[in-house]
Parts: sequence; C-alpha cells; structure tokens
Amino acid sequence: MSPFTIYLFNADVQIKLDNYFIANINGECCTTEYDFHTEVTNALNFPQYYGRNLDSLFDCLLDLEWIENNHIVIRMDNFEKIVSEESDKSYYKELLLLLINDLCQFKKTDPNNSEDIKNLYFLINHADSTQKILETSEIEYTQL
Repeated sequence: MSPFTIYLFNADVQIKLDNYFIANINGECCTTEYDFHTEVTNALNFPQYYGRNLDSLFDCLLDLEWIENNHIVIRMDNFEKIVSEESDKSYYKELLLLLINDLCQFKKTDPNNSEDIKNLYFLINHADSTQKILETSEIEYTQL
C-alpha cells in the first residue's frame, strides 16, 4: 500500500498490517457531527486542543506526533452512515472525503517531507454511495 492514498475495500478483503497504528472509525457510531468528532478523538488519541471541526481535523492529521508509529491506518467502516441523522448536513461526507484528499495531495507534494514523516493510509469500507461521492468529486482512490 502507498501512503497518502484513499483505498476502498470490501469487507471480505483481508488486510494484514504489522507494526501499524490502526484507528478504527465506525460510521454507525458517528451518526451526528458531534459523535463523529468524539469517535475520531478517541480513535486517534487527539490532544485536548482538538477543535472538533474539519479545520482542526485537517491540522491534527498533519501532525500526529503523539502517535509513536510512523505508519498510521485510518480505517472507516460504514462511512455512508457518518452524520446520517443530520439531514441538513448531507454534504458532510463529501467535505470529509475532500479533506482527506487535500491532505493526501498536500503530503505527496510537500517538499519538507522527510523519512520521519507519519505515513497515513485511509481505508474506507466500500459502499456505492461513497464511491459515487469519490467519482463525482473527482477524488483519486484505489480499490482493494
């Protein structure tokens, strides 16, 4: 797997990751924006200064110095259920995927990257609705 890449995977795909920090985020536990940020905070051990918004999420994902491992997997199951109880925030999943894409593109092109960088891998459980958002928003992804 290449770092700073979004991967769509099917539940039946076995992924072996030794010596990786794995943050599991389950969309079934994130049906409101508040719950999403709580789940992310817990999964990635975010510091107290995390602002519980997408700008702060981007900033914290750029850093992650508090995680000892250099390879960090963010696995998102049931992505299609994220913020699903808040119909006025139907755009949220697209914004989140665009944020992840922007982060990946920034990290791939950052001239200040060194070998000490935290390599991020985004694994998102496949759902047709998620794939549609990725394709409509022209976000690069790889199918596992």
